[in-house]
Amino acid sequence: GVEWGQSSTLPAKMRELYRKVVNSHTLANGSAAVLQVHTSFLPRGPEGAEWVFAARGMLRAWELQHPGYEAMLTGPACEAADAKAAVMGSMPVYLGAILIIVMLIVFFMFGSALLPIRLAVAIVFTLVATFGVTVLVY
Repeated sequence: GVEWGQSSTLPAKMRELYRKVVNSHTLANGSAAVLQVHTSFLPRGPEGAEWVFAARGMLRAWELQHPGYEAMLTGPACEAADAKAAVMGSMPVYLGAILIIVMLIVFFMFGSALLPIRLAVAIVFTLVATFGVTVLVY
């Protein structure tokens, strides 16, 4: 890449192009810049999420090397990756709550301590088997 101060060493045609890009993608006071990244893969596919997390890791490393600057990454791939991370992060809480509620209902309905445990094992087994087949198919 070309550093901001090195643009004067570029050939005239490249310098003009560089100036247009800089002027159209930075604020007048130089406090912010917008960069557009185009990838060869679908933003909502598995490669998109992996790329987003890798790019954010590199941006965090860049921010540590450049104190006072902030780098952000946005767009459809980020939205999809963030939504997936939020859903997968809350999944244990939802599954735990469902199991506890179902176990309590079965316990109070039948008065048996063993039946709710058997039901919880059956529910977990069914969910694991369903998820396994889904991963296999897709």
